[in-house]
Amino acid sequence: MSPRLSELFENLQILDSDRSAFIRRGQDPFKFARPAPQPRVQFYGYALPPKWLVKFAEQNCPELLPNRNDRKYDLISAARGFEVLQGWLCISSLDRQCCFNPKWRNSVPPEWFESVYQEDAPEDLETVAVLTVCSDREYEFKRRPTQVQLDFLTRLFGKAPKWWVSCDWEE
Repeated sequence: MSPRLSELFENLQILDSDRSAFIRRGQDPFKFARPAPQPRVQFYGYALPPKWLVKFAEQNCPELLPNRNDRKYDLISAARGFEVLQGWLCISSLDRQCCFNPKWRNSVPPEWFESVYQEDAPEDLETVAVLTVCSDREYEFKRRPTQVQLDFLTRLFGKAPKWWVSCDWEE
């Protein structure tokens, strides 16, 4: 296991008493402004390290997982991990998206939008799996989680969420 992944799992101690704080009970969504529009939908959330959801499932719902030798083990385990996390947090807008990861840049270069699925994609084009809590779309932005829910996810991942530009959906 990578050192970064080990660090993330140090934050992964979830108690039943922690989960009760996530039921909305009239709490307002966290407050902040939407980002400037981009050519594609923007998602607010956390980069998912490879196999994070698999490890989460192994730790929190091993009884729901297939045999380790199953060729779809990682796929099924990641799905189960996501389902358990979503159920615990009661965040209806929680989702997984593939987004651009423009390292060393402040924005996504325009040429990435056209070339993401082409064979001649730029060499520096990088994508990342993101656990999203809302998007810049009006109806999804209104469904964003509470500050308590967002604080829990931030502790769980050990870093703050940020805006990511989708490489899957076009406006």
